[in-house]
Parts: sequence; C-alpha cells; structure tokens
Amino acid sequence: MADISRIFSLVKIILFGITILFSLIYSLAILLNHRFHHRLNILTVNICLSMICSGTFYLGYFIMWEYDIKDLFTVKTCKFLYYLQTMSDFQLPFSLTVLTINRFCIIKYPGNRFFKTKIFLAICIASQWVVTCLISLPFIFDIKRVKNVVFLNFISDYF
Repeated sequence: MADISRIFSLVKIILFGITILFSLIYSLAILLNHRFHHRLNILTVNICLSMICSGTFYLGYFIMWEYDIKDLFTVKTCKFLYYLQTMSDFQLPFSLTVLTINRFCIIKYPGNRFFKTKIFLAICIASQWVVTCLISLPFIFDIKRVKNVVFLNFISDYF
C-alpha cells in the first residue's frame, strides 16, 4: 500500500506545477497580444509573475523534501532557503496590495494624470519587489535563529 504522505507530496508537486504552467500561459497571452497592453493587465501579469516565483520555489522545495532532504537543510542553504521562502510568501499578497493601491489612486483621484501613467505603474510594481526583498533580509543576517528553527522542525517531523 502506498504511503499517504508520499501521495500528498506528489499531489502538492503536481498542483504547483499546474499553477506555474497556467500562470505562464495566462501571462504570455497578455504579453504577446498588443490589445491587452493596459495598466490593469500589466498588474495582472505582475500577479502571475508572483505566482510563478512562489510556485517555482515551493515546487523545488517539495521535490527536494521528498527525494533529497539531506541536501535541502544544510548550513549553506539554510539562510538562503528561508530568505526565498519569505520572499515567495510575501509576493502574492503584496502584488494584490499593489493592484488595490493602484486602482484606489486611479478611482479616488481621477483628475490627477500621474496616477494613470506607466511611470506610476512601474513605481508600484518596483516598490512591491523591493519591499519584499527588504522584508526578507532578516533571515540572511539572523542565522542562529534560523538554525534552531530548522533543527526543531526537522526533529519534530521525524521523532
């Protein structure tokens, strides 16, 4: 009989792969068709890109967890792993927040032409990516806490 945890991890891997594929197809459809080059669609591509980044991280994480766990939690990869996990966890909520702020500024201040420009759109998207990179930085500099968390999680899963 198959192990239920292995079945669940294979389902997670398949679902993250499907999420990446559909996000890629949807964003390419928007980017390759000139009729869809509007502000709202560019924000939708930003959300798709956030989903692709998050899905790629978790796809690789669960594949490594299932098939090569010894190489997943090493001293060299520990800081970088938690940095990427924090970044991928924050990308989607922040991209939805950027979409909301952008739409709010356009609706609340319809007379202000700056909020309707591509420069404001680029500022919103760039600020999202910069803020998520900055929020994730404490995991790079606080290695003692990360080592303890990894060790406790690893021990609690197997004992």
